[in-house]
Amino acid sequence: MQIRTSYLDRDLLNPRFRDFTISANRALHFRRDRRGHDSPITFGSVPGATSRSILVAAPVRTGRRVLADLIEAMFGREPAVHRISLGGGQTEVVQLHLVRVVWPVHGSVHEFANAVLAAFDAALDTDYARLAATPLFSDRHLLVVVRCLAVVTNLGLLVVERINAAEAITKAAALTWSAIAEFTRMTGIPVLCMATPGAALAALRSGLSCNAPFEICPSESCTDDFWLQVCGSIYAFTVGTVYPGPMPNWLPKAAHRLTHGYPGLTSKVLTSMAVESAAASDARTITRNMLTSSGKRALVLDQPSLDQIAAFRRRRGERLPDVRIFGDWLPLHEFQSSPFTSVPK
Repeated sequence: MQIRTSYLDRDLLNPRFRDFTISANRALHFRRDRRGHDSPITFGSVPGATSRSILVAAPVRTGRRVLADLIEAMFGREPAVHRISLGGGQTEVVQLHLVRVVWPVHGSVHEFANAVLAAFDAALDTDYARLAATPLFSDRHLLVVVRCLAVVTNLGLLVVERINAAEAITKAAALTWSAIAEFTRMTGIPVLCMATPGAALAALRSGLSCNAPFEICPSESCTDDFWLQVCGSIYAFTVGTVYPGPMPNWLPKAAHRLTHGYPGLTSKVLTSMAVESAAASDARTITRNMLTSSGKRALVLDQPSLDQIAAFRRRRGERLPDVRIFGDWLPLHEFQSSPFTSVPK
């Protein structure tokens, strides 16, 4: 819906918006001063632009990347060329449905702008990232180039993914959140931020204007229909390829005990089990012990975080969770009623 309404507001058949797009294109490509040097450009707001920020709060190992992949598959990243009738003739316009970037290390706005430019270059076979790499272009001017490109290419959606708490609560990250808010406010183009709960809190604290975040949570119970479906699907593509037949009835409960309901960890456990079972030619059936032993080996790097979560939940109510410790793992609603007190300034 956000993409559709954004395109309705940015209608190239509307003379006012068309003139604005032409101006943005001229500003984007005319960057030489009288001495032949690249010079900064200026750019205003799209007429009638409305902020369209979409914030997804999902802990690690709950399918953020899979969701982003599905959205990309739905809209596509390849540019489309359309012919529209103007003034008795026809002209070709480019439409880029989606640009997808990863949140920068340490939250640097400079790296964020360059990542977006590089994504445009990859989609359009252009060289804007290199052309903008001049001392005359400050971070503010790089962001102007990003906005111009987004308008000129009729961008449908900007996806910013892998936003984790450690990189989203830095001092530098506050500028990046402001840049994202300014981008959607000035262009009217939707921005989808795929953040962990701790990063989502940092976004809200930095002033990102959006409706209530969409929350994705690990399964709280091993009997949830969703959890049973997750286990069945993962089993079919992992262990099920080694041991044909239905998933054992005991597996969802045993997997939930190991992974605390995180689908990504369950995939890691069952994949490890499938590999080990395939290597053991004498194995004919799977057992709880096999799942437990494979799971402990697969989760050796994740176990400390799971132990911290379990310890915190046993002491629930004693204190607020610290975003620096639990920001990537705990669901958003577990940060209780006063989450911002635990977000570092």
